[in-house]
Amino acid sequence: MIWYLLVGITCLILGSIVGSLLSARAAGTTSVTIIRISSVIGLSILMKCIENYSYANLVKLEAMRKSGIEIEDRVYKIEKQNQAKIMNNFKENSIQYLVNEHKGLFKEALPYSDWRSAMRFLENNKKLAILFRKGAES
Repeated sequence: MIWYLLVGITCLILGSIVGSLLSARAAGTTSVTIIRISSVIGLSILMKCIENYSYANLVKLEAMRKSGIEIEDRVYKIEKQNQAKIMNNFKENSIQYLVNEHKGLFKEALPYSDWRSAMRFLENNKKLAILFRKGAES
């Protein structure tokens, strides 16, 4: 799970480096394309991490229920709220990190600035994300 995130961040950083090395106008378009493709890959990896983390949380809550803790119990509710807070913070912090890595010249290359707009961007580029996921799973 962490490996996917590291690969995605590496792709974003490499996209930024390649983009900064290519300074011609035509290369500028190419570097923006590279940044956008690496953003789709990075967001796809981030989504896979979130899916795995969410599943682990569901298993944990189910284990709590099997051990005798009811859904109405205070401990169960607190744990569920804490996990929701952790997940929301992780999502927002991850997107902020990606945005902060593209300050300056390439800030406009990222068409998102928060979680909601990042998910819209990923939805608009879902064919590329699906191709990446198929390639990563094989």
